[in-house]
Amino acid sequence: METAAQVDHCVKALIGFKTPRVIRQELAEIWGVSERTAERRIQTAREQMTRDVNDEQRQDVVARMMQQCLAIAEQASDTRQLSNAIGAMRLYGELLGVTGAHKL
Repeated sequence: METAAQVDHCVKALIGFKTPRVIRQELAEIWGVSERTAERRIQTAREQMTRDVNDEQRQDVVARMMQQCLAIAEQASDTRQLSNAIGAMRLYGELLGVTGAHKL
């Protein structure tokens, strides 16, 4: 049960763009795990994320990515981080298939 909670924590942290170093520190602080155990939990989380993506329909993954891009662009624009907003919109266009190599 504790292992599952640790892996779940790692998945959420990886999705939140935390570095492995930060995740290892969090696992040590919360559960007192060793660095080696933390590395195994992070690897298990990555494998779980890969399996989850492989099990989903490609369209569902792309749709979620597009929604996230729009949310990031909006948040970046609201905080005047315009280069981040442009990057999110560029990725959105690539996912939609209207920008990228040999487009437009």
